[in-house]
Amino acid sequence: MCSDLAEQFDELRGQFDKLSDDSSYNGINLLRGDNLKLTFNETGTSTINIQTKDGEIINAAYLGLSDLEASDLDFDDDIDTLLAKVKEVLNTVRSQASTFGSNLPIVENRTEFTKMMMNTLETGADNLVLANGNEEAANMLALQDDRQHCPPRRCRWPRRPTRRRSACSSRNVLFARHSKRAESGLNAMGCARSGRSDRFN
Repeated sequence: MCSDLAEQFDELRGQFDKLSDDSSYNGINLLRGDNLKLTFNETGTSTINIQTKDGEIINAAYLGLSDLEASDLDFDDDIDTLLAKVKEVLNTVRSQASTFGSNLPIVENRTEFTKMMMNTLETGADNLVLANGNEEAANMLALQDDRQHCPPRRCRWPRRPTRRRSACSSRNVLFARHSKRAESGLNAMGCARSGRSDRFN
């Protein structure tokens, strides 16, 4: 009877070691003492390290579970000592599981925040690069309607501004006009004098 119990204990101990060895993900096994470092920003100033206490390997040897012989179950005191050891091992494993579990909400919250940030940035990039064909077509049609129904004053091109003559150019024009008038007057007076002289002769 005792030998059967000892064999079952040794079998469970071996399964515990196998479970510890197989508990790896993406090449990282926390139960084997690996350090999982998570970086939460691009500068690397916000990080978290997830690891067992002092980087210890959680296995039967670390927990103090050794092979059990049938003779170890002959006396009640030995059985009580073994049961106390198993309870201590369970408390150690639960404490380590609680430590891992306390880091889980932090990682989940930061992961959710990072996903939301990525979605926001992708949406902004799409709005800057991609255009909605239906929306652009509607805007183009509305612009064409505005051009067709706009008032004539708004549709006319602005007139070219007329050049203003300076004061000097205006004076030169007036002087030229008076000069021509004076010259024509002198010519008329000359013709009149020549006509009178012809009469007297």
